[in-house]
Amino acid sequence: MDHDRQLLRKRWDNATHFPGLANFPHHVHVGLTGVVEPGRLLSTIELVNLIEQELPS
Repeated sequence: MDHDRQLLRKRWDNATHFPGLANFPHHVHVGLTGVVEPGRLLSTIELVNLIEQELPS
């Protein structure tokens, strides 16, 4: 979530609704833009590291 506006920034998903993406079914929804990017299965540590990178320093 975006701290100032409380908006969803990224959402990791593995539903089977984007079969044409690399690493199907894993994908990432980017904010409210409608953009969907290929994703991959992440460990908990990898996910925490990605979230830390998104936070303001």
